[in-house]
Amino acid sequence: MAKIKIMMEDNNGKQIGEQQEYELEVGGGTLAEIEAAVEKFKRESLPEIERELLAGSQAEEIKKKRTGTKRDN
Repeated sequence: MAKIKIMMEDNNGKQIGEQQEYELEVGGGTLAEIEAAVEKFKRESLPEIERELLAGSQAEEIKKKRTGTKRDN
């Protein structure tokens, strides 16, 4: 078994969300088994990671708009 740990950061080095840890079932460790495990990881995990990134970006945009509105008053 292998593990993948993902911690996302913004451009300023600030952590986005929580660190994610995923386990890969790589069987006997042949190239075909590793490739299959990575493909399964991508199908199952990347949509979740993408949602988290988009939610973070959306929250940041909302924060910027609120700050911009206050300056205009």
